[in-house]
Amino acid sequence: MATSAVQSAACPPNTFTCADGSCIPSDWKGDGEKDCEDGSDEEAVTGETTTKFDEVVSAPTTPGSDEDCDWGMQQRIDNCSEPIVHFLSQIERLNLKNMSFLTSSEIQSRFEAGCNLMTTYQECVGNQKGCMPDEGVHSWGEVEVFMCQLVLPSVKEHAGCFKSSADPRCDASKTSSSSTLCGLVTSIQTATSCLETIRPETCSSDAIEMLSPIREETEHIVSAIRCVTPEQHASSTTLIVDETTESTSASAEDDDDDVLTTNTSEESTATTAHDEEVENKPALNINMADAVNSLYYIYDICSANYSADPFAAIADKICAKQDEIAKWSNCYQKTLEKEKCAIRNATSKCEALISYNNNLDCAIVTMNDECEVDAQNLVVELQEEVNDLIIAGKCFEDKKEEEKEPVNDGDFHLQSTLPKCTEEQENGALGCLVELVEINKKLTAFANLNFLLEIASPNSTVVEGICSLFARYEQCLSATVFKNSQRCSFASPLNSLARIGLAPICSLDSRPLLSKHRDCFEKLATEADEDTNCQSSLSTLSNTVQMMLQGVHGEALLCKSFYTIRDTFTCGERAVKNKCEADALTDLLSLKTKMTSLGEEEGCPRDPPANLDEIISRPVARPTPVTMPPRAPTAKPLPIPSAPTPPVASSKCSIEDQKKFEECVKPLTSFQPHPLSVIAIPRDIDQACEAFHTFKACSAESNCHPLWARGMSAMFEYACNEANEQFKKVRKCIRETSMIEEVRSCVSDFSRGAPTAACMSSNRLHSCAIPQIQGKCGQDAADWVSNYIIRFANAIDVRCKVGRQLPVGRVVGIGCSAEEESIIEHCAAPLNDIGSRVEELFAGGMQSLIKNINSLAPVFAGACNLTDEFKTCAHFLLEGRTSCVVSSCMVEAGRGICQLSDPAKAIDDNLSCLFGQAQEPKFAQCIRSTISTLKQFNLSTLRAVLPKFIDCTRDIVVAKCGESPIKIMKAMSTPDICPIRPHQAPIVPINQPARVTPTLETVLSSSTMVSTSSESDSESAPEQETEPTVPSTTETTESPSTPTDGCGESGLVEYLQCETHLDQFAFRPISIIGDASKWDQFCQMANQTYIPCVEGLKCKYEPAASAQIGLIDSICNRKITLKDQKQHGMCLSEYTKSDAGVACISDFGKIDQLDSSSPAQMCDGINQVMRCSTSEIEKRCGFDAVLHVFSIHMHWANLFNASCILESPEPTKDSTSIDVNEVEPSRDQKPVVVTKDETTPVSITTAMNNDITESETTQSPPVQSSVSFHIILAALIPFFALF
Repeated sequence: MATSAVQSAACPPNTFTCADGSCIPSDWKGDGEKDCEDGSDEEAVTGETTTKFDEVVSAPTTPGSDEDCDWGMQQRIDNCSEPIVHFLSQIERLNLKNMSFLTSSEIQSRFEAGCNLMTTYQECVGNQKGCMPDEGVHSWGEVEVFMCQLVLPSVKEHAGCFKSSADPRCDASKTSSSSTLCGLVTSIQTATSCLETIRPETCSSDAIEMLSPIREETEHIVSAIRCVTPEQHASSTTLIVDETTESTSASAEDDDDDVLTTNTSEESTATTAHDEEVENKPALNINMADAVNSLYYIYDICSANYSADPFAAIADKICAKQDEIAKWSNCYQKTLEKEKCAIRNATSKCEALISYNNNLDCAIVTMNDECEVDAQNLVVELQEEVNDLIIAGKCFEDKKEEEKEPVNDGDFHLQSTLPKCTEEQENGALGCLVELVEINKKLTAFANLNFLLEIASPNSTVVEGICSLFARYEQCLSATVFKNSQRCSFASPLNSLARIGLAPICSLDSRPLLSKHRDCFEKLATEADEDTNCQSSLSTLSNTVQMMLQGVHGEALLCKSFYTIRDTFTCGERAVKNKCEADALTDLLSLKTKMTSLGEEEGCPRDPPANLDEIISRPVARPTPVTMPPRAPTAKPLPIPSAPTPPVASSKCSIEDQKKFEECVKPLTSFQPHPLSVIAIPRDIDQACEAFHTFKACSAESNCHPLWARGMSAMFEYACNEANEQFKKVRKCIRETSMIEEVRSCVSDFSRGAPTAACMSSNRLHSCAIPQIQGKCGQDAADWVSNYIIRFANAIDVRCKVGRQLPVGRVVGIGCSAEEESIIEHCAAPLNDIGSRVEELFAGGMQSLIKNINSLAPVFAGACNLTDEFKTCAHFLLEGRTSCVVSSCMVEAGRGICQLSDPAKAIDDNLSCLFGQAQEPKFAQCIRSTISTLKQFNLSTLRAVLPKFIDCTRDIVVAKCGESPIKIMKAMSTPDICPIRPHQAPIVPINQPARVTPTLETVLSSSTMVSTSSESDSESAPEQETEPTVPSTTETTESPSTPTDGCGESGLVEYLQCETHLDQFAFRPISIIGDASKWDQFCQMANQTYIPCVEGLKCKYEPAASAQIGLIDSICNRKITLKDQKQHGMCLSEYTKSDAGVACISDFGKIDQLDSSSPAQMCDGINQVMRCSTSEIEKRCGFDAVLHVFSIHMHWANLFNASCILESPEPTKDSTSIDVNEVEPSRDQKPVVVTKDETTPVSITTAMNNDITESETTQSPPVQSSVSFHIILAALIPFFALF
């Protein structure tokens, strides 16, 4: 048998070198056939030891344990592995589904490039022991000799024969999907088997002889690299043969057969070998209940015998994708370090599937932050396959809770015969309880009515009202909880009580059943005595429900209510037995039996426990916090309410439109708009309104409609039209009030808010200024200003709620989407019910409040129990991943109190002590001057005066009661929104930013000086403070100093020495650094070396020093920006090294960033770079990369020059943008696409970043504006200025 030789200076290991220098597999030597052309492989060779090919490919890959591996050697191995890993990554990109290795010369040439990689690798690592090579290296080591020394030479020599593998009679679909290498090897195995069978004319006898060795070696390779073969009959290969085809095989002599089956000669042997192979595998020692851990140790699992493990079905799924899963090991490692998900072991297949799925669902939350999009998508695909297994196995239908021994902890526990509800069902049921909010009031009516008579009366309004509410509740459960009509046992006893107490009497057949005996029941009602007054005990149900809402012994109270209702039936049973017909007693017993069966089904014992009353009377202890970490909201949202989509500013605004808009708005801004008094001089309101109408007509056809202009227009629309006359009555007082220092501070805070944060900024302004205006100017003025602010906020975001629009006592969302509002409404339903009852406690005047103060404690205690459920349900929103702010002053009032063992007692003690000081003369005087002045006494009006009341009584209360009552009342009385923070989150005042970058006054003043002052004037401005400061109330402006002339030569040398740290990374525009693979090293160097070096300089070159630090900080220390930079970095880096990229950035390198003209030069230079490179970057890297580059360069340009404008990039018509931040479906969230406000003044947008507390939970980098108007900024200063 002849083989074409592959010439080389030295043959690879495990091969035999023929005398003529050609290479053949080592096990061909001495096999009785001359495979070398000179026959040297069959000549006796003394002193030479060879190794069989099958021994090579099956050699162990782990010669030692991890403990024997030196760290330095492992690093060396990893470095030596890089060429092979890179080669395999290129192979993974090949499309082997539509192209065959045996017929495609392109694919063959790709594999030839890797033929010497193992030799190079072995020379690189030398004689290492105990270290684990990369799994890809192991796989290629098994495949290389087979491919390069056997398959490739044979395919080239007999190309015509192997191309016949494309024959339609050969089934090419039977390949492994484990990995590209597995798919390749199994496709060769299938093709050679087929060619051996059909023996096409294009195959010579030499070619036919080559097929069998190749096929046999593929079997070894498939086993060695742990390929998962497709499910097919192991004993035969089926081929579809054309009737006209002549076969040279002896088995094809029968022309009548359409199907030719070639039986494997060693069927039983192969089966036995497979079983032995499975049995010989080591036992599975990886805990697959930890989903991410199983992905990290994928090869260990797939090489183990997991057939008897409950997780075997999952192991089959992940092992089918083992190489693809293994590529993202870094992702799994990072996730394991941070995720804290509950791990539940399993004893059955269904338990394993559900446990794995739940654990993976929890881990995905962390993976979204730590892993690449491709890794996330892979996990989502895997989760979908597990879901398919759950559905196919009917795990949800067959799932039954294992019988548990009763917990002997002294408490009362239900023993329901129903399966436990899932977390999603529990959350859905909590939402349905909203339908029963009014049921408690209706139940109290039974105390004055005859229970049986009302049920038997078809026209009973009480029963009809109760059953109407219950019908809506049941309809909600059917639609959102019991979709498969399978009931479950609720953890919330209120749901169970509703079913026990209401289902029997509200069923369609119950009332007609008793209505037949109404005459008898009516007679019983008129003759009722103490023994037959059965409904009297039902009066306690209202109080029982009240206690259950507070979370007090819910399970025990449920059964107590069940026994009360049953006793009522028993009482009626005795009366009916004595005075009614036998049919009436039978029908009543039928109804009682139905109710009893429901109670026992929900878990109540048939006989009441002897200590039931004692359990209910016990003090309530604060439950231990749940150890299971919060998960993304799994509650099914209620139907999304119809809400108008908030306006989005148009991004298409040409230079001509910008100039036209400047001219239109200039006359209006000359009146100096003000957020409270409309304009700086309110008496000129008529002239200002004329200018506003002119502005409207002028800008009607303009494409430039920035958000701030919309808000300003809404304010003027209100002040100049419908509320003009009212404004003229209160304008003087509003103007005077706006001069007060506290109000001026409010306006300053508002000025730092961007239009995109209008809702939050407007709420702060409203809560801060309205009380002052109300006190100084009266309610009419306060109402006018409140409407004025609301118009501004709603013009920018129609969903925004400000001031009185915020419902009292409810959990609300600020700046939330319709989907987020739906989640809040759903998760907060029980809390909102309690909040509505808090409002009732504050009605009726001060005496009523003091009387009801005892009822406030249990209400708050109930809220404490429900707060944790709410935070778990809405955890995703509370993490700060979106701009949605969840607010509840009631929840914040309970912060700290709810952590005590007895929250009700703590609140009761503190508030009772506070109002117990009413006998103190000074305390009484404080009440008369604040609370007693209220005409309408409710929680909303009380909040307006409580701050003054607290300040007045503080000394007395602290001396007698301590600080706690003050804290509770402050939280309840705050006029601001009360953001709910997740568990253990630090408390940061929402209206006090933790870090302030250059203030609005600085930015505005710099723009003003550009248009109104000389350059020399601006240079004389005082140096800007570097610490966070309260905006000055004077007209003095600030600008950063630029000591470019006073540093001297030594200062320049020190600065340039710091810059050398950047030079080693080839610092440049567009890609920022030359090698995109070194971002981690660059950021480490910048934070540890470069930034401290520059900040330590005695003399800094500004603005170059600050701009350089600001640019690096905005990338390296913002996780999302750094992630995007790494995502696009390789492509951007390659572009900057291309001829086109070099041409675009060459002129930028000529800019002297230390020169006094650098701000203007940098602005022009960055603009030129962006104009030159945008289209090419879009072609190479996509429009997402363009937007990323634009964002960081806009920030860089503004750090040099606050008034710099970059031309906004526009996508080409045929561009396609790939969303690299796609979130998996299980998260229920899609990425928020932020449309940049192209005409927003840069000062406002920069101010937005100042106003928001920067923390680790920030999920998106600050949005930089792309357009700024110098003249508009100069004219708008009075709009935000302090008076």
